[in-house]
Amino acid sequence: MIHHLWTPPPVRSLPVRGRAERLPINRLFFVGRNYHAHAIEMGKPVDKANATLFYFTKAPQTLVESGATIAYPPGTANFHHEMELVVAIGKPGFRVARSDAHELVYGYACGLDMTRRDLQLVARAGAAVGPGQGRRLDDRPGAVISRSPLIPDPPGDIR
Repeated sequence: MIHHLWTPPPVRSLPVRGRAERLPINRLFFVGRNYHAHAIEMGKPVDKANATLFYFTKAPQTLVESGATIAYPPGTANFHHEMELVVAIGKPGFRVARSDAHELVYGYACGLDMTRRDLQLVARAGAAVGPGQGRRLDDRPGAVISRSPLIPDPPGDIR
């Protein structure tokens, strides 16, 4: 039996539509500068032909299940929301060929990413995260819908 100095946080999980089992959450990865219209809105236009996406993470403890109430955070006057496509990865992989990547996907969901936009814009130095994101209780995905022949993969290159 492992003894911890303090109680570790519980494993976060999401409901899976049509199943009693839940999807455990180990890591949260995000892609930045992947949506041209939003990049323009944020003052960082993206030349899609030459754009370099960047990736960032958030702790699983930032997840809040859909339907929960989130208190307006202190220190901000602009608590901003963004809809996100959530891709639930169900198998490990490393340097996976693009043609095989879909085999790692367990399912999809919609998520609501909450950001303290004014703090983010002040603190940002070329990246999309900082004091404006990553705080507790700021990501609200819905139920995961598992991949199946009834739910085809999105067409084309999701970027």
